[in-house]
Amino acid sequence: MALGSGVVGLVALIPYWLAAHGGGETAGTATWTAFVHVVMVAGVFALLLVPQLERWVDHHVMSR
Repeated sequence: MALGSGVVGLVALIPYWLAAHGGGETAGTATWTAFVHVVMVAGVFALLLVPQLERWVDHHVMSR
């Protein structure tokens, strides 16, 4: 479910970036916002697809 949500979020960035860029928002701001979202989705993908990272996070979250 999280991977699917990440993909949908990446697809949603396309119309966001086009609307922000066409609506007068500076290109740097729209690009920066899209970049941050891509980095966050990449982090979620890494945590879900790399077993060692998933175990590390699970251990630290469940130990508290």
